[in-house]
Amino acid sequence: MAHGYAKAEVGRGSVISSPVPAVGAAAEVFSSTSNQWEQCKVIRVEDNIATVAYQRGRDHVQKALPLGHPQLRLGSAMPAPAPAALPAMSLRPVCREGAKCKARQDPRHLEAWSHPFDPDYRRSCEREGLQPFLPTLHLLFGWVDADGSGKISRSELEQALPLLERLQGERLMLTEESWEQLDEDGNGAVNFSEFAQWAGPRLGLPLGVDHLFADQLPPCGIIGCPCPGFRLDERAALFEMFGEKKKKKDKKAKKEKKHKRDWEECMCREVDVGPQRIQERLDSCACGHKKMVHRLGASREMRSVPLPQHWVQPPAEMSASKGAPIIPLPPDHCQLLQRLLDSTYSNVWTRDRKRHHPDNPNVPRGFRVVRAYRAQNFKNWQEYAVRRAELLKDAKDRAIQHYDVQSSAEWASYTHACGIEPLQRACNEWVLFHGTAPPAALEICRSDFRISLAGDKTGTLYGRGTYFAESITKADEYAKAADGEYAMLLVRALGGRVRYCDEVEPDAEDLTRSCIEGPYDCVLGDRKKCRGTYREFVFFDTENLFPEYIVIYSRQY
Repeated sequence: MAHGYAKAEVGRGSVISSPVPAVGAAAEVFSSTSNQWEQCKVIRVEDNIATVAYQRGRDHVQKALPLGHPQLRLGSAMPAPAPAALPAMSLRPVCREGAKCKARQDPRHLEAWSHPFDPDYRRSCEREGLQPFLPTLHLLFGWVDADGSGKISRSELEQALPLLERLQGERLMLTEESWEQLDEDGNGAVNFSEFAQWAGPRLGLPLGVDHLFADQLPPCGIIGCPCPGFRLDERAALFEMFGEKKKKKDKKAKKEKKHKRDWEECMCREVDVGPQRIQERLDSCACGHKKMVHRLGASREMRSVPLPQHWVQPPAEMSASKGAPIIPLPPDHCQLLQRLLDSTYSNVWTRDRKRHHPDNPNVPRGFRVVRAYRAQNFKNWQEYAVRRAELLKDAKDRAIQHYDVQSSAEWASYTHACGIEPLQRACNEWVLFHGTAPPAALEICRSDFRISLAGDKTGTLYGRGTYFAESITKADEYAKAADGEYAMLLVRALGGRVRYCDEVEPDAEDLTRSCIEGPYDCVLGDRKKCRGTYREFVFFDTENLFPEYIVIYSRQY
């Protein structure tokens, strides 16, 4: 029972054996639809997976189950159980580590203990008085990701095929073609979004990411306030702690005491559970309003993955629409983006400029924004937001070393002026530049980056990933003209745990492996330190990237 199947007991303790049946042999399969055993015939046997066929009413049904499965028995000598009861099974003790069990690659451990997705798991939890983990795609992904890297390798998926076959109820084949379809971005590993898109329609499990967004507060509830989310006003908090006179403190203490006594009649009881959290409600946000009005502004029906509040299209239409809406930005936004380009300009030449622009290898003296667009790709945002929530949760358990990025610092003024969701510094969320051609920029925003195509035109100094820059000048080296105009993508990027490298000749293979198979999320190549040019940021998984803005610009010489 290497995959957690429990032995089924029928009648007086007899145990189902698992001989290899012949094609055409009679068998019985338990149907959860009719809640009874159905007479069937074996039509195919491959790799200990038996496919049986039977007729239910006017429907011809086929079902694939592993040999020895409690809902499949060979021959017709066994008495059928009562129609209203599922086949009995022996109950094993519950592994308290659940889907995070580190011994799940040990067949002896899997045979002795019950885990999530095992047939006896829920009943075993009930027997021991434990609350079972609800089956979700996020939980299943964590189980298949045996090394806890946040990505599923091909070998991990192959080892999990028997479990996935049991959950889906049919034979699964992992071919080269099916692996390429599953690995959408072509980086050689499957992230959670790619796994969920494949497993969701087949298994019918919920996404299971609500817990990742439980701590995120919505925008300010005051009409007209552009604040996209609560951010503690640290200056106000310090003033509250140290800046008040004693008389004022005494007056405030009396007021809070009365508030605690009368809290049941206070409007803030709608958003908290009692007086012990009153101070938290009264904390001030950087926008000048209290924390409680951010909670009151929350929608009662929030999606599993909250959408950015500055998106203009309703979520229902957005998720149903084909492709990604491309929204033109007004002139005042373009003016702020122009400031971003100006502030990240640097008159530093590199050999890449001569390589990609041999006809005019000189550094432009500036760049002028012609127009700009925002891409609202719901599918890509869902993938990105889940990964960001995972990194934020991980950062609470293990501190992440922060890296300041020039473009992200300048981006803060744009987000504040336009009411755009701010960057999360706790997980090294940045805004970076990626130069390309206008048609390619549009295609990337409507679909996504393709890691498998990385390096075809820009080189692979730090590995075969997607390259970004904090300087408009560096990213412009890779931009291509269309009718005299160039395109620059502004990309939200999750640096997470950064693999820093300041070597002149880095080991590209080692850097790539440390991100795809190891604990790192990106590579920061510091050519500014070792060569006096620019820092480069390299990513190997599209779930860490969200191309949000297209800036069409011209070069000024």
